[in-house]
Amino acid sequence: MFRKAIISLTVFLFAATAVMADGSKVIAVVPSGTDEVFLMSQGTGEILGFIHKKYESNIKGLQARYNLPELKSRADKELVSSRSDNEAVNMKLKSIRDEYISKLTIKINKVKPFISPETSATGEIEFTYTAVNNSDKIIADIVYTPMIGKMQIQTSSKLVLDFVDRTTLKAGIAPGKSLITTEQDPDRFSFLLGQLNKNDIAYTKGNAEKGLLLKIIDIHFTNSIEYKDQSKVLSVEEAFKDRLQDILTRTSSESLSAQEDTVKYKEAQKEFDAGKSAALQEFTREAGELRKSAVRYSTKASDKGRAVFEGVSPGNYFIYGIKDGQAVFKEISVENSRLKVKVNELQKDPFKP
Repeated sequence: MFRKAIISLTVFLFAATAVMADGSKVIAVVPSGTDEVFLMSQGTGEILGFIHKKYESNIKGLQARYNLPELKSRADKELVSSRSDNEAVNMKLKSIRDEYISKLTIKINKVKPFISPETSATGEIEFTYTAVNNSDKIIADIVYTPMIGKMQIQTSSKLVLDFVDRTTLKAGIAPGKSLITTEQDPDRFSFLLGQLNKNDIAYTKGNAEKGLLLKIIDIHFTNSIEYKDQSKVLSVEEAFKDRLQDILTRTSSESLSAQEDTVKYKEAQKEFDAGKSAALQEFTREAGELRKSAVRYSTKASDKGRAVFEGVSPGNYFIYGIKDGQAVFKEISVENSRLKVKVNELQKDPFKP
């Protein structure tokens, strides 16, 4: 239907234009760098306006149908809310963790360093301790970082101190109870001496026996005093589900809602993009057909931008040319035998959406 409209309008325009025997000479001065210049039929602008309006109407229809800004806003709000609740959970977990770490006292009793950079690439420190559980939970173990005074000793992996009674081989320190280890079965950790400079090595050797501290990073629990392989070690989150139930339920619900809204937005965006691509293809096809059918005259412009048309029939035309992706597009009227027109302004190519 669109092609018939172009052909009909073009035939009408051509038929309505009286052709002089010798025609007119049209000199168009366009921006230098414009290669080919065209004179297009007078109905070109009107048809282009129709094509643009149809394309814009299609895009507005897609926007109204899929309402992407609203879906995006809803998904973003749910995501922010979900993140806020996750932060609240993490803060609550940290509060509980810090509370129970503060209720565990560890006193280092005996330290024996083995540091000989001349003979070994690694150092080792043995230690015994007394741990007192002042909380209401059975503490299974801690994750710690060793310190010599204020200096942290870098280790290749995280260090875990299991609380196992060496006499019974049962794991865990009950509330109000203590655990004392002896020199016959000390705990130990190793570290790479290459990560320490000479001063740090000397400081560690000289201060390990009196300055060793265990900086507790995390703490784990168990529900009963059992042999180590029979007891289940619980994280803070697992051990305090009852205290976290409300916030975890809310977080899980909002996280699911955020995921659902995000999926809806992505699906709508995909369908919108497909519809927009189809509308763009239709625009490109129709504008391309018009661009070909509307050309009445064409010529090459000189280096200075001078384009000369000979034998031009009287009537109204559009001067059209492309330079660096922008266009010359201006309506002119040819009435006399000679017309000179200057077009300086470049604009967006009207044959583009």
